[in-house]
Amino acid sequence: MDAAASCRRPQRDCPTLDRDAGEAVTGFLVGAAVGIVGTVVGWLLSVLTEARSRRKAAKVAARMIFFELGLNVGVAQRMAESDWDPNYRHVLSRSAWDRYAADLTRVAPSDVVTLLAQIYSTHFTRMFLFLSMAMERRLPDGGEDECREASEAITTAIRKVGQLAGENPSQVEAYLEPYRAVE
Repeated sequence: MDAAASCRRPQRDCPTLDRDAGEAVTGFLVGAAVGIVGTVVGWLLSVLTEARSRRKAAKVAARMIFFELGLNVGVAQRMAESDWDPNYRHVLSRSAWDRYAADLTRVAPSDVVTLLAQIYSTHFTRMFLFLSMAMERRLPDGGEDECREASEAITTAIRKVGQLAGENPSQVEAYLEPYRAVE
């Protein structure tokens, strides 16, 4: 049988064409499988990278808020001891909270976020109000108690945020040592 005659035969009788079609299908399936695996691996890597980036941003946020709370607890304690100076309002700070709160709230437990929100809204606002009042260098009745309450809340927050920032508990306690007079 010559070559021209073999090409005129139906395809089912031609083993060369069946083998070529099978190799083409196999090649297509292998290519598709490799593409799917590559897509899944790429997606997993992007998810892991994003999670790592979020954790890193949250740790930076916790550290910044940790140090800002240290400034604020000092002011609260001085005010709780009836040391009232209008210039303290320049020391009270919430800039780290304003900038980093969103990063921290993504990973912080809800009790920590609630405590920080209370500090930066209620306690912070009350202390700033006390400092802005035109008084004869004294807090209103109950002001010392409110400042003492703020100081205790800030101290608790420092411990919790310090933990989120990756600080060693003994380092956090050493950081709080100068503020133990009022506790």
